[in-house]
Amino acid sequence: AAPDKESIFRFKWNGLFWLAPNKDGFMCRLRIPGGVVKSFQLRELAAISRELTTGYVQITTRANFQLRLIEPKNAPALLQRIQNVGLTSRGSGADNIRNITANPTAGIDPHELIDVTPFVQQTAQYIINHREFYDLPRKFNIAFDGGGLIGSVEDTNDIGLKAVKLEQPAGELAPGVYFRVALGGATGHKAFAQDLGVLVKTADVVKVSLALMRVFIRNGNRGNRKKARLKHLLETWTLAQYLEETEKLLGFTLPRRPEG
Repeated sequence: AAPDKESIFRFKWNGLFWLAPNKDGFMCRLRIPGGVVKSFQLRELAAISRELTTGYVQITTRANFQLRLIEPKNAPALLQRIQNVGLTSRGSGADNIRNITANPTAGIDPHELIDVTPFVQQTAQYIINHREFYDLPRKFNIAFDGGGLIGSVEDTNDIGLKAVKLEQPAGELAPGVYFRVALGGATGHKAFAQDLGVLVKTADVVKVSLALMRVFIRNGNRGNRKKARLKHLLETWTLAQYLEETEKLLGFTLPRRPEG
């Protein structure tokens, strides 16, 4: 039997989505930040899929795992088992910050400027464990790119952070690796992210990404879902205005990117 509406709503915020009328069952979407998963987690996921679902696991374009046709009676056990091996499905759908993506070869690409995996993991853990990053005006995507040979397509995300190398000193900036920031990408709207014109130090990139998200959470359109993505906010705000609000939250100014 189908669960009641309250249960469907409650489970949705835990990453379980009722798929009726096409298929009577839950679909569970697991967050896999940066696409990094351990072998013991995969073994348990395979066992769960055999014992509680269809026996198949889907991999999405944002590096999520999905399990389908979960009977309501099995939903609590499934959630408990994925949590027991350090996986989570919280906030993986609806109006939340979706799984954070990165280069598929992050950490093993000899050509990358920096391994972005630690930044992805730190940002993801903070989001998952802080209530303010749930129930946004609309879904929200963020991606990190370490500058390797295989990109993360970061410019199709609401926030894209791409590593670049500064070869020569530029004002207050010493030579080294920094992150460029782009805002407002959305594949469904055929929009690429716009460069914010700053360079972010690696030590600041997590706090900067969180501040950028907070600005959207506080100012995004909650009255019209068709105009609720970050790209829509940037249709009424300038990039300079968005940067100003971000710096207010940070308590410091971000170095401007040198021309060229």
